[in-house]
Amino acid sequence: MKQKMIILYIWLVSIGTMTFAQDKSAPSFYPDTIRMQMPNGTIIDRLLTINKKNSLFDETDLNEALTSFLKRWAVLSITELSKTEPVHIKCFSEKEYLSDVQHSISIEKKSISRKITFPLDTAVALFISGNNILELSAENSKTLIYFNSIAQLEELSRYAFDEIEKSIETEINTKTSWHINCTTNTIWVKISEENTSEILHRKTTTSYDTNQIILGAGAGLEYVKNNWNGSFNVNMSIAFGRKRVNKHAIRFAYDWMYTFSSADEKHINQWLSTGYAYNFSKHPDHKKWLGVSLGYLINSQGDLFEDNTFRLGIDRKIHKYVTLVPQIYFHDFFKDVYPGLKISVNL
Repeated sequence: MKQKMIILYIWLVSIGTMTFAQDKSAPSFYPDTIRMQMPNGTIIDRLLTINKKNSLFDETDLNEALTSFLKRWAVLSITELSKTEPVHIKCFSEKEYLSDVQHSISIEKKSISRKITFPLDTAVALFISGNNILELSAENSKTLIYFNSIAQLEELSRYAFDEIEKSIETEINTKTSWHINCTTNTIWVKISEENTSEILHRKTTTSYDTNQIILGAGAGLEYVKNNWNGSFNVNMSIAFGRKRVNKHAIRFAYDWMYTFSSADEKHINQWLSTGYAYNFSKHPDHKKWLGVSLGYLINSQGDLFEDNTFRLGIDRKIHKYVTLVPQIYFHDFFKDVYPGLKISVNL
């Protein structure tokens, strides 16, 4: 019996995790921005996720990235950019199928726009100078550099960004409050010629979709003991998260399972379930929930289930409204263990 239970549990986990293939097509999401106002008139936006537990800038060597871009740009023999037609330059690397990594540069025309902010807590005007944008992408961050001339980029490549970034980290950890880990932040930082930093302004936005109570309902089909049964459920989730992304959820559900033993007779078995789910995605619009739930048969009709029957399931959303739940059923203390499968459509 114990060996049978282990085999069924492995089956349960494998079916649940096989549907959990990582979606590489989902766009990157960076909730926080550190905006560096440089002495040479350029603005650098570091798009990332601020977390006091880790170094903010450990993913990108900005000096190396700028030097690499300038070497490739020199091959194009474009000595200067137009002052009336600003461009958005993207510098990125991509691995093609069965080939080496390819380095690419794309150039797109963009319109000129200006937004000037006058924060109440500082006596300064905050705005982005520079008509052109250089975008440098990394695995866990992105850098946008607003500039007017290539000469400004060449000058930037000679700044000591390792010292600048250490100074910014010290400023953020000293002057920001505990909730910087939980909210989205845009931090304006002024950089001096001596590579020191000064926070000019910090805008914090409370995440609108974290720490929620979510009510729902659904219908589905459940395959148990070589029979398909209809079901209906109501459920409630208490979700917790940070920076616009829900990460944890405690779930409760009540299920009615309809079993038709004959044309004139139907049985309704009622289940009360609780569980936990974790969202593996870091993007608020591309959720990847994987959960485990334990249900107990509180009201039994017919002879499909024994008294004191439990079911253990792993649920994975395979579509926005469709959840696949491989399950194992047992009664008392893991007696008569057998598999089941639930396909649920959530409203």
